[in-house]
Amino acid sequence: MVIAIIGILIALLLPAVQAAREAARRMQCSNNFKQMGLALHNYADAHKAFPSGRSWFMFNDQEIPTMYEGWGTLVMLFPYFEKTAEWGGLTGLSDSKTATQNVPWGEASQYLTGPISTIICPSDGLGREPSGYTSAVTGLRSSRFNVRVSLGDGMWNCVERPDQAPTNPKTYMRGMFFPASWKTFSTMSDGTSNTIGMSEKLCSNSTGVDTTIGPADFTVKGGFTSGGNATPYNGGPVIPQRCLDNAYNTTDRTILAGAFATWSGQLLGDARPANTAFHTVLPPNSPSCGHALSGGGGGWGVFSASSNHTGGVNGMMMDGSVHFISDTVNTGNLSLTQGGMPTAANPTFANPGKSNYGVWGALGTPAAGESTTL
Repeated sequence: MVIAIIGILIALLLPAVQAAREAARRMQCSNNFKQMGLALHNYADAHKAFPSGRSWFMFNDQEIPTMYEGWGTLVMLFPYFEKTAEWGGLTGLSDSKTATQNVPWGEASQYLTGPISTIICPSDGLGREPSGYTSAVTGLRSSRFNVRVSLGDGMWNCVERPDQAPTNPKTYMRGMFFPASWKTFSTMSDGTSNTIGMSEKLCSNSTGVDTTIGPADFTVKGGFTSGGNATPYNGGPVIPQRCLDNAYNTTDRTILAGAFATWSGQLLGDARPANTAFHTVLPPNSPSCGHALSGGGGGWGVFSASSNHTGGVNGMMMDGSVHFISDTVNTGNLSLTQGGMPTAANPTFANPGKSNYGVWGALGTPAAGESTTL
């Protein structure tokens, strides 16, 4: 009888202990985002602009030291969250190159190892493990990272610089962090407290060495699906509802109907959007759907924030505050095409107006005339 009572008490206590541990992990994740908010503001104070989502220059668009063209926002913030030594190593590699040379990721991997706790959310069970990607040059594996930057509701070609393909619509510019663009406080006419800058996403579970990538990740929160009925493009307009309708496995909604291997959250420094960014379109913890994505991850698709927290994800606004974004956040009409698709009458039109995707979409646009709060 005593043993039975003890067993019942343990069974009742265990969920409470697990809930308390998750609450602590979520709080640590929130604190990490606050640190990233401070880093962003310190960067903006030093450079009079926020870092680019994908940098072609070491500091900003006015300075000339070139580097590997894919450096992402987190690397640019290294000096502002106590990774000064690593930053010095990366800039040293850059100085060793000529103006036309890049620093390959393999060479840089020695300065990207981890775990780097500030960019990891403890609720991600894989977060503190070394990346599944191994550099063939150094044999090193970088830190994983859960902190992702916002592309707003811009789902067109998010790997493209503003000066490339001038006839393409620059709809991806609707978010805070896109290639070779350094936004300022004055850019955010909707207000810093109404503009999201960062959120979180679980890391993929793929493995491999350099261009050889391992098994596809079928998990909804960490994986990606591409092609078929799930692509938001379908050869024409961007319709995110297609991803929600077709990405899930028909018998198990925790896994994808189809998937491919990706380095999402595993290649620290590589700024290709599927690896480092999210869209404010589909609700948090929805599938991520791409269009002809490679293992590294391109920028054609809709990439969702995700976490192991119950019911949502942490989101950092551009004023540095951190809020919990619910899975049930208003996302407007996901069957509408994204604004900014080219038309015969206006082939380069990029919609500067309000988002079609509700409160979530509005939070992703810094200057769309929407002073929307959660």
